[in-house]
Parts: sequence; C-alpha cells; structure tokens
Amino acid sequence: MLFRISVCCSLVLLSSAIGFAADPAPPPPQTESSFPPGMVGLFTGANCPEGWTDEPLTQGRIVVGAATEAEVGDVVGEPIVDKQPPQHEHPFAASADLTRSYMPIDNCCAALDFVVGDKAEMKGVTDSWTTNLPFYATRMCRRSVQP
Repeated sequence: MLFRISVCCSLVLLSSAIGFAADPAPPPPQTESSFPPGMVGLFTGANCPEGWTDEPLTQGRIVVGAATEAEVGDVVGEPIVDKQPPQHEHPFAASADLTRSYMPIDNCCAALDFVVGDKAEMKGVTDSWTTNLPFYATRMCRRSVQP
C-alpha cells in the first residue's frame, strides 16, 4: 500500500492507493472548492482558512481511526497541554501466602520472622513516566460551507 501526502492551501491530505512503485501518475490535486462540508483536514496555519472551523475535540489529542461507527467521536483522557506528553502510571496490587517462618533478607544475618499461614500484601501506583512520543502539531479544521 502506498500513501500519498498532498499539500494544498496549507492543508495536508493523506490518501492511500494500492499499487506498485511504477504506479501511473497521481490524480490531479483537489481544489479547495471540491472539499465537502463536514470534511476534517489538517492545516499548518495559525487559524482555519475561510469556510473551515476549528475542530475543538481534537486540540491537544492524538487522533486514531475508529474501528466501528459506534466509536466515532469517542474521547478518552485529557488533552496534551503546552506540547507536554501526558504522564502515565499504573495501579498495582500483589499478595502472597507465606509458607516459611524464617526468611533471610541480606544473605547473612538479618531475617524476617513471620507466622506460617500469614499473607503478605502490597498495593500502590507505579512511578509516573511518559513515552515522549514524537509529534508534529497541526490544526484540525472542519469544512463548514459548500462553495
């Protein structure tokens, strides 16, 4: 599968075509007037162009394709603020049934003494971290009028 990225009026379009390296010439670029109302596009300018409006739910978010119609428009988590990737952490819980009454803890002289049949439990939250995914910020705008 080959992907083509076209730039028109600072709009970035991503389209796909099945083919090989020797594909015929690409189709002519679309003009701005051929974009249907409701289409969402990526723009590199500070504002949406005339005839387009900001798509506010996408601001500061990673946009993913929906697998089903029911998933379209789902929003998860908080937006990225000021180009900072979100912190990530996980809660955890573990337990163990203790079967020994003596357990060395330093390979020498110190030991934990406990009653056989006790249960050790631990709960907490992992340290917060970020994946530092690289990103390229664009403005997502929705075509609002038909020319």
